[in-house]
Amino acid sequence: MIVDSPLDLSVLSPEAFQSMCFRLVQREYPRAILVNFASWDRGRDIVSLETETGDFVFQCKTMRRTDFSKLKHRVLESLRALDHQSAIACWTLCLSNDPTTPFIDWLRKTLKEFPFIADWRIWGRSELLRRLDANLDIVQSTFFPTWMALRERFQLDDVELVELAIETGTGWKPQHDETLSFYQVSGANSDLVLAITLRNRGTISALVSRARIEMFDPRRRLRGLPGEGLLWPQVTYALSLKNGNPDQSPIRLTPPLEIHAGKHACFNIRLFETGYAWTGSVRIHLLFGSGRELALPWMSLTA
Repeated sequence: MIVDSPLDLSVLSPEAFQSMCFRLVQREYPRAILVNFASWDRGRDIVSLETETGDFVFQCKTMRRTDFSKLKHRVLESLRALDHQSAIACWTLCLSNDPTTPFIDWLRKTLKEFPFIADWRIWGRSELLRRLDANLDIVQSTFFPTWMALRERFQLDDVELVELAIETGTGWKPQHDETLSFYQVSGANSDLVLAITLRNRGTISALVSRARIEMFDPRRRLRGLPGEGLLWPQVTYALSLKNGNPDQSPIRLTPPLEIHAGKHACFNIRLFETGYAWTGSVRIHLLFGSGRELALPWMSLTA
């Protein structure tokens, strides 16, 4: 259970924490939109236009456990930046740590000064971990590179994932440092090349013969007109994303990848036909022998 884990949300950068919260909010409020990370966001990091009685507004704050005095000042600045002429049905404060009782009392008293806010709540660390527990794709794409305890989730019998990274020089870049969130920086349909290292911990060779793509929660999004897509040479194995609607049946890898006992195997997977103007969670399954699969961690992709 992630709720019982030592996962520290405060290690995330403010931008990465806001992005993680947005993906969690979007699972409950599909119409939610992310406000660009900046000092002029008018006190709104995430907004959902849900009801006629007002908006649902989310404010995200990363903090250390002892920073509640500084947090009060930051929260008050965000509240004062809100448009007092626009009704807010519910204002939610997302925190990387759980709030203390004195802070909750202070916030309850402070919010009385903002009558245009009809209701409020706090999503502290415990609440965010509870929501992450139901959305493991967000956990894996956000924390896999830094939370090494997750490695056990990507181990099958004697074969385990050692490293997963994006190849530089393509049309894709990491959205945040130390995460598995990638975005297409220019053009459309750019190839996404993944560098993968597996280790065979067993005593006999293992053969990776097939792979398949799994996609979760794909969403089309508005973007400008695409220009020329960046094309790059093919690497070892190529899988098609089919413009954000991949065929999830297994694809034969030719030649199959042999991982010798006690050795590592490094290879690339090139995702082509990535398309344009969509976002979603994607992961790759590597198939071994008779019916065994090694599921790689979820990645968050924005084309």
